[in-house]
Amino acid sequence: MVQVPQTAYGTADSWDKSTSTGQPGRAGPWSERTERDGCNMKPMMIIGIVLIVLGVAGLVFQGITYTTREKVVDLPGLQVTAEKEKTIPIPAIVGGLALAGGVAVVLVAAKKKS
Repeated sequence: MVQVPQTAYGTADSWDKSTSTGQPGRAGPWSERTERDGCNMKPMMIIGIVLIVLGVAGLVFQGITYTTREKVVDLPGLQVTAEKEKTIPIPAIVGGLALAGGVAVVLVAAKKKS
């Protein structure tokens, strides 16, 4: 009789071959991997945290500033450029909505977890 090696997740021949990576004890990319590998953060929780960070950044910075270079004079042998600062304003309401939405998503994700 042949003995099948025992792993932490069952026998080596007990994995689902349709979603497997082909290795005993290793599941496919979207299975129970997050719980087993120690990372138990769900995608909704991550999205909520990202929204919170973007909302706070929107409230703090209130716009994106960048610099462009424009040619003022373009003659043979003489080129003059000027740097201009431009700002894309971000309304405070957008930052507040992102912050509130992020908090709501985190709360919903935390409620689902428990």
